[in-house]
Amino acid sequence: MNLKKIVVDVCSFFSGDRIFVENNLTEKRLENAKINYKIPYNEEIYGIIDNTILFSCKYGLAFTNMGLYWKNDWTTKSNKTNITWNEFLDAVIDSYDKTNVEIGYGNLFNALHVSSYKASELLNSLQKTIIEELNKKNNIEEKNVEEISYDELPPLPTELKEWFLGYNQEKLGPYNINEIKSFLLEDKFDINNLLAWKKGMKGWENINNIKEISIILDDIPPSF
Repeated sequence: MNLKKIVVDVCSFFSGDRIFVENNLTEKRLENAKINYKIPYNEEIYGIIDNTILFSCKYGLAFTNMGLYWKNDWTTKSNKTNITWNEFLDAVIDSYDKTNVEIGYGNLFNALHVSSYKASELLNSLQKTIIEELNKKNNIEEKNVEEISYDELPPLPTELKEWFLGYNQEKLGPYNINEIKSFLLEDKFDINNLLAWKKGMKGWENINNIKEISIILDDIPPSF
């Protein structure tokens, strides 16, 4: 999801003398917003709703890559003057009165020169658009998971058949450990006379002396 594009598109739709994006975000306006709204200098401003008479952006609201920041004049008190995008998406947004917009309980933005109704519409539209885009992304990801067929899955690992058995002067195999265990459970061989070998061993060994195989002997019940 391209958050910057969404902010720019929504602000452009509500374009007016006091809504600034892209080329209208002059260096002076950006500097005033960062200083007065207390925006960290490493954050990028996507758009500003200006609430000054001379369009200086000393009072207003800014959208950044991290959230919303605003500065009110002395007539408006607010619980918070900055919120994250997650807080914004969870907030109930409404015109508090003709002057202020409430962005979550007790968080007031003075939008006198823009009109609280226009600012409220813009913020609600932005919230709705972001949520819709997030839902689209989640639906696509869920669909992609559901559409994976069993044919596309990698094969399950198989146990390596690396063991050869020697019994009554006959060479048998290759087998994997589970196959050897099955033979022993079925009592097909006399354990004391059963030899085994795999690549890397110097020679044939009785299975009682081979750690990898002798471990499984503990699961084998004794003969009657």
